[in-house]
Amino acid sequence: MAGQNISVYLTSANPAEYPPGFIDPNIKTGDTVSVYGSLQSIEPGSYHVLLVGSDEFYIKPAGQEDGPGSSW
Repeated sequence: MAGQNISVYLTSANPAEYPPGFIDPNIKTGDTVSVYGSLQSIEPGSYHVLLVGSDEFYIKPAGQEDGPGSSW
């Protein structure tokens, strides 16, 4: 999916049942990132990645994928 625009979001009404993932607060517009989460196809060529359901889901700067997101 390199080179595509993908929406990534994090929301949870019940974090005990649906644990949130991790969003690196230092990411800026235009940064290259790695994302691990629940991929949802909205339409051909359009995707959302949900960072809810595992504390190991994340969005991080590319090259920093080692370990679960919540360990940062």
